[in-house]
Amino acid sequence: MASSERTQMQQFLVGMLILGLIGLIPVLGGLVLSVVNIFGFGALIAWLWCKRRSQAAA
Repeated sequence: MASSERTQMQQFLVGMLILGLIGLIPVLGGLVLSVVNIFGFGALIAWLWCKRRSQAAA
């Protein structure tokens, strides 16, 4: 593995650090975090929906 590659945990922690810093911006930070949370929750629901449909088909 090359030294420039990051593990998934490192990528997650860098992303959380960036979102934490963006969250410190008074108004814009709250809006950005809300949008990120909505997209993340939507992705989680879509993943669970596809997983459930594939199990039902099997």
